[in-house]
Amino acid sequence: MNREKTLNAQTPEMMSEIADAVISFEKDENIRAIVITGKGRAFSAGADLNYLDATTKKSAAEIRKSIYENFMRAARAIANSRKPTLASMRGPAFGAGCELAIVCDFRIISDTAKFNETWAKLGLIPPLGGAFLLPHMVGLANARRMVLLSETIGAEEAIKIGLADRLVADDSLEERTTAFAAELAATSPLGYAAGKDCLRRSLESSLVREWEANSYTQGLLLNSDDFAEGLAALKGRRSPNFQGA
Repeated sequence: MNREKTLNAQTPEMMSEIADAVISFEKDENIRAIVITGKGRAFSAGADLNYLDATTKKSAAEIRKSIYENFMRAARAIANSRKPTLASMRGPAFGAGCELAIVCDFRIISDTAKFNETWAKLGLIPPLGGAFLLPHMVGLANARRMVLLSETIGAEEAIKIGLADRLVADDSLEERTTAFAAELAATSPLGYAAGKDCLRRSLESSLVREWEANSYTQGLLLNSDDFAEGLAALKGRRSPNFQGA
């Protein structure tokens, strides 16, 4: 996100571009991990105020179309990506910015990071996945604080409650993000994608159904070149070189 003067406030056009980028990255076999970040001192302050003001003059159907086709499209592209997705964050991640971070697989944050689901202050709800994902991610009690009270969660608390995965000094965020992304890129593309599918289904499935689905998936993975490479690397006490086949 590159609207530094507005703290990367999100517009429908920006979100459409994010969706297009993620979808194109998904098709590029040379890209093995996707990093979402904001330029400057903020991840994103949320939706652009001019856009929010304009929604007051639109019908409910027009608003839903705008959200679905742009904001929701970006969130879905990130959440549905079969590749690793990583939010690299400093400063505020508010409203839609918070939602965009939450739909990523992982979050690496600087000590300046702050999360806030600002929607309740506007009489709204988190529409891009947070209301569903947060109870699973941080527990119902913490999700209530974020969704119903719009409490700000600082960097240390974000790590403590499971909202973020790694906390680093602000001046080392880019370096540590690159290292984390390289770690994700080194995973088996097939195994990682299958693992994401398993975790996604687990939110809405049952243990019995998952046993059946996972046994089928595991059979395909055990028959892959990636598994053979992983096993050879384990035997040879070296790092694997997965190719996604």
